[in-house]
Amino acid sequence: MKQQAQKLRLQGKSYTEISALLKIAKSTLHTWLGDVQLSQQARTRIQQRYAEGSMRGLLQRNKLQTHEARQRASSNHQKGKNQIHKLSPHDLLLVGASLYWGEGYKREIIVRGK
Repeated sequence: MKQQAQKLRLQGKSYTEISALLKIAKSTLHTWLGDVQLSQQARTRIQQRYAEGSMRGLLQRNKLQTHEARQRASSNHQKGKNQIHKLSPHDLLLVGASLYWGEGYKREIIVRGK
């Protein structure tokens, strides 16, 4: 088994791949293969697989976060709908005026000393 693991490692297989193929714990592989010198081609293969896996994980996480954000927005929208009843034109005017006046300073700024 150890020789088979070494052969696979020299082909550029990762510990995860070898572990799955041979049904051996990664810790055992680390002990067996810790001193195996990989060729540049094998190192490149492992690095590429690692980068591809990282990108897949990142994309999957991004999709999940987008889905969760949409669910939260939908839930918040429904909660708001349940709390705020239909506004009359007068109520809407008061809300709009309050927002306008609360938004910021509305008069011309007077600079002293000029």
